[in-house]
This record gives sequence, C-alpha cells and structure tokens, in this order.
Amino acid sequence: GVGLGSLTLGVFAAIMMLLPETVAGRYTSDQAVRAITALCLIIAGPALVAGGLQSIIGGALRGLGDVWIPAYLNIVSYWLIAVPISLVLTFVLDLGIGGLVGGLLIGAGTGAIMLAIRFRIVSRRTIERL
Repeated sequence: GVGLGSLTLGVFAAIMMLLPETVAGRYTSDQAVRAITALCLIIAGPALVAGGLQSIIGGALRGLGDVWIPAYLNIVSYWLIAVPISLVLTFVLDLGIGGLVGGLLIGAGTGAIMLAIRFRIVSRRTIERL
C-alpha cells in the first residue's frame, strides 16, 4: 500500500514540480498570483508525498490497532516541528510564503519518517485477535 501510494503521489508531485506555471494557470490568470502559486507548487510537491505517506502509514497503524502513539507523533511533527520552523523561515529568515510551505514540508517529512519507524516496530509484533 505504501509503495502504490508513493507512486501515485509521486506522479502528481512531479506534475506540480515540473509544470508549476501550467498548473497555477488553471486556477488564476493574475500573473502575480501565478508566480507565487508556481513557487509554492514546486515546494508543495514533496510535501504532497510526505503528507500522503503520513495518511497511508497512519491508516495502516490504525488497522493494526495502534492509535495513540501515531496521534502523538503527528502532533509533534506539526506543532513542535512544522509550526516553529515555518515561523522562523517565514518571518526570521524572511522567506515569505516559500518559508511557510517549506516548514510544512519539513514537518510532514519528519512525521512520515516517524510513522514509518513506528509501523516497522508495530508490524513486527505478533498480531493478536481483538
């Protein structure tokens, strides 16, 4: 499931990253908005993959009956990693919207990695009937 999800997400991320102006042009004709949107799409491509993997792996963990630790890992990845990094990139380093989206990418990526590690640990256990 993770492999198929990664492949599907990767296709859409590639479209976003390789054709950002074209994708942005589907939503607006305002050139200023298109330029900002195109920048965000380039950064958002990998964030799409990371966030999607978080959802897929989180669903697999729920299926294994593991609910609370993944919830805490998601809280950590967004509130303790993504939000502070986004604030620093956006306002301290003055990267604007690119910093905001970049911080979300870092948080989502960290969350996906933590959930993947958790899945590896939980999936090695003997499955017991609930």
